[in-house]
Amino acid sequence: MRNAAWTDRERIAYLVLLLEHGGKIDAKIGDAPVPHGRSTTSCKAMLWRLKSTYRDEINNIMTGNPIAGAGGTGDVSTTPRTPRISKRKKVDD
Repeated sequence: MRNAAWTDRERIAYLVLLLEHGGKIDAKIGDAPVPHGRSTTSCKAMLWRLKSTYRDEINNIMTGNPIAGAGGTGDVSTTPRTPRISKRKKVDD
């Protein structure tokens, strides 16, 4: 039997949990390369925001409970769509 596809929420929550599992995130950030134009401080802030945003999902993984929206629909149900902006030329009145 094949398992359902991972949702983005599951992936991100698991990666944040994985980072924390082996020790403090702060120590790992200090040793890791930083993306161009970013500082170590901004990387820490981004990870803390992710941890806060995905707190419920992380708790569910830690307790063995299912994550809401992870029913095998892949990323479709968890990724909001941005409406397209029409590229038609505006007609001047």
